Amino acid sequence: MDHVAIGLGPLLGPLLLTPTLAELRGLAPKREFTLPLGSDFVMEHMVHSQRSVAAGRWWTHFTHAFVHNDLNHLVGNLSMLVPSAIAVAQGYGAWSTWLTFFGGCAAGTLNLGDMKNRQRANQIRNMLQPAGAAAGAPQAVAQFWGKGADWAAEKLAPIVTSYAGYVGCSAGCCALLGLDFCTSVAALWQSLCSNRTSKQVSMDSESVEEISFRATSHILSVYFTLKVVGEQLAAVQSGAAGSVDNAAHLIGFGFGVGCFALFSLRRKLLHF
Repeated sequence: MDHVAIGLGPLLGPLLLTPTLAELRGLAPKREFTLPLGSDFVMEHMVHSQRSVAAGRWWTHFTHAFVHNDLNHLVGNLSMLVPSAIAVAQGYGAWSTWLTFFGGCAAGTLNLGDMKNRQRANQIRNMLQPAGAAAGAPQAVAQFWGKGADWAAEKLAPIVTSYAGYVGCSAGCCALLGLDFCTSVAALWQSLCSNRTSKQVSMDSESVEEISFRATSHILSVYFTLKVVGEQLAAVQSGAAGSVDNAAHLIGFGFGVGCFALFSLRRKLLHF
């Protein structure tokens, strides 16, 4: 329980105390317990963008995690953060929880594999192409417009990405989810490859039920995580409309997988 409190407390505190952008802009009632931060300060020193980093504000790679658009955005991220952080803190400790979360948040701001530009280009393409397929438009005109839309999308995507502000801790939450996912897969694999047999180990009905419960929990965790990852991949490829940075979610998840490899290697080295 100490690992959970230490691992989760320092994350929940700033998340709950930082006012949302809607509160700062007067679009929602401001909570009384939030920090007295001004809109200009938050936008300049906490919200991340490529321009803020170019201006020397490197810390926005991390501080953006505590800023959210509104309470719905905050609550949605908290619903993912709390269970994932508890699982990671119980299995790996508080320091590993912080490293995975903040590392995932920072990784989510990067355009790794050009994934952010790919999603942005698909979004722009989806906005432009319907005009070329308007009813009654000649096929040659539609084809010409489609090629123009593809060219414009590829050129505009990097520009839009460079000016886009990034807020929220979803990439960090996905990093914790990625670490917990790998932990569940490893536990399932270990149980399947175990050399123990029913003759070597005698188990009463209670222990069988306990093992079955753990296995079922891991299977459900793996299934739902794969479902979420599949949805994020589909959103990037299709250019789903909206302000959600699905590419950042996938990048954060990948960081969590990397953390699992790192922590597993560390444990093996400590056993030597």
